[in-house]
Amino acid sequence: MEKEIKKVADIAHPSLDILKEYFENLTYDWATTAIPPVSNFALYKKENTENHQKENTINLNRTLFSHIFPQKIIDNINNFVDYLKSIYNIDIIWFMLYQPKTHLSFHIDTYSNRHLISVFDNERFFSYESTGIVDFDFYTNKMKENINTIDDFNQFYLERSPEHNKIRTLNANEVYTFGDSMHNFFNDSDKLRVCFVFEIEKDKQPLI
Repeated sequence: MEKEIKKVADIAHPSLDILKEYFENLTYDWATTAIPPVSNFALYKKENTENHQKENTINLNRTLFSHIFPQKIIDNINNFVDYLKSIYNIDIIWFMLYQPKTHLSFHIDTYSNRHLISVFDNERFFSYESTGIVDFDFYTNKMKENINTIDDFNQFYLERSPEHNKIRTLNANEVYTFGDSMHNFFNDSDKLRVCFVFEIEKDKQPLI
C-alpha cells in the first residue's frame, strides 16, 4: 500500500449534491447538544466480514441527529451509502462528523484500505500527513497546545519536517485513500465537517 494520502477517483451522485448544499449552509449551536465533538457512525457493515465484527451499525433516525437533520437529509445519506455499496466492494462505511474546532489524534490506518469522501470542501478543513518519523503523541500534544491558534501549529508542523510533513484540504466529489502515512484532521471552520469513510475488502479491487 502506498504511504501518502492520495486522490484515487472522482465521484458524483444526486444525493451527494443535496448533502453538499445542506451542510455548506447548516448553522447550529453544537454546544447545546450532547453529541460528541467527533461522531463516528457505522451505517453499513458487510455480513460475516472478518474486520469490525464487534461494531454495530446504527440507524440515524434513532440518534440525536434525527432532531437536527430533516428526514430528506437522512434519506439522502442512506441513498449515497447504497450507491457506494453498488460501486465498491465495501466492508464497512462510517458517517463522520467533526464539529467546529475539533480534531482527532495523529494515527495510522495500517493495512485497512481506508478511503474518505468529504461532502463539501472548506479551506479551514485541514488534513495532515507525514511520511517521516512516526511520533503520534508529540504532534497531537503540540496541536492541543495550539488549539486556538492552529495556524501557528501549521507553520511549526511544516517547518519541522519540510520534506515529509504536508497539510492539504480534501476536495469534495473526490475519493481519497490514506495508505500507511501518519495523519490527522482538524476542523478550524465554523461549519460541521462531514465525511464518508469506508474500507474496501482486502485483496479486492473496487468495482469502478
